[in-house]
Amino acid sequence: MQNVISYFIEVNIYLVSLYLIYRAIIQSSKNFKVGRPFLLSGILLSLLLPVLSFSEMVVTSSQLNFAAVMAEIAISSDTTTLSSEFNWPFWGATLYFSVSILFLLKLCLQLRKLFLVKSNATFNGAYYELPNSNAAYSFMGWIFIGSDYSETEKLTVLKHEKAHVYKKHSLDILLCHALQIAFWPNPLVYKFKNIFQEIHEYQADELSWQEQESYLQLLVHQNFNHFPSITNQFKSSHLKLRIMRLKNQFITKVTPAKIGLTVTLFATVLFVNQNLKAGSSQVSVNEEQQTEFDKTAEFPGGHEAMLDFIGRNLIYPKSMKDQKLKGKVFLQFNVMSDGSLADFNAVKSPHEDFTKAAIRAAKKMPKWIPGKKDGKRIKMKMTLPISFYIPEPPNPPTPPTK
Repeated sequence: MQNVISYFIEVNIYLVSLYLIYRAIIQSSKNFKVGRPFLLSGILLSLLLPVLSFSEMVVTSSQLNFAAVMAEIAISSDTTTLSSEFNWPFWGATLYFSVSILFLLKLCLQLRKLFLVKSNATFNGAYYELPNSNAAYSFMGWIFIGSDYSETEKLTVLKHEKAHVYKKHSLDILLCHALQIAFWPNPLVYKFKNIFQEIHEYQADELSWQEQESYLQLLVHQNFNHFPSITNQFKSSHLKLRIMRLKNQFITKVTPAKIGLTVTLFATVLFVNQNLKAGSSQVSVNEEQQTEFDKTAEFPGGHEAMLDFIGRNLIYPKSMKDQKLKGKVFLQFNVMSDGSLADFNAVKSPHEDFTKAAIRAAKKMPKWIPGKKDGKRIKMKMTLPISFYIPEPPNPPTPPTK
């Protein structure tokens, strides 16, 4: 769960950086030939970079395999509040994915509506004609044009929508919807669809205008119907800028300096984020354990905070409680140099149910403060004794004397 949360946070950091860099450098130039590949490659990198990390350092065993044994934790079978403890990670994840499912259902409903429109339209070999409508839009290879257009206007609109189909603009829109489904808490992911739609209209204008004043008149005078946001619509948004750009009055080249600044800014975000994540990762070469170190790894808040955390998350196995079984689990795990936890196992345990309960609770722990040796963060193998016990029944009260 911790790795999934870290991935989502890092992706959102990259997406926010991508949006801000685009608005500050690329969009101001109005050169949309650069804008689309920049955004597509940036989104792809945002999704891939969080799974990458710097190469790990190869070190000797004397620098690596440090081990420490912690104070014992005792878990009583009489604890009854554990099973009713509110599970924030579980319910948080449930809420997150529930909202994502709602966004997915919304997209499916839009696709269903589009299929219904297609089934009621008349296909004439080049496009689907919509009865009593002045709408015009396309999705993937489908083109929809209202019957209220004149034949000349239909040819103009058809050429525009074919440009959308040729450039495969619908894939960009579907990508934006996928980002909204996966990263809906980020308010900037909703901006990407508007940016792509703006770029799509400029690109389609360039491919279909060809100095035709009738094309400009069609942009100015039409009031277009709105249709599901998954389609590419022939609409008059950004009307003034579109007309100015078609007449070559408003375009600026993306200079090498701007490209260099863009690469530098994104590389800086990558460098800072990867350094924060990577720390001083190291690899092991054997199982030799060292006990000399400057500082042992520590649970955030100290040992008392760890006792409280384990006490709230570790449940005495019901199967063991019913059989009145008790025992001690020696749980081992590694605290990596970045504080993450890995390699959970029990070196000694009286029963598998005790082992599963201990590991399940330990995996919920947040990142630790890593141990240090010679001022450097190190990987440490920690051993945590967890004692499961059944309290003795209280002695019966002494009868009063006469």
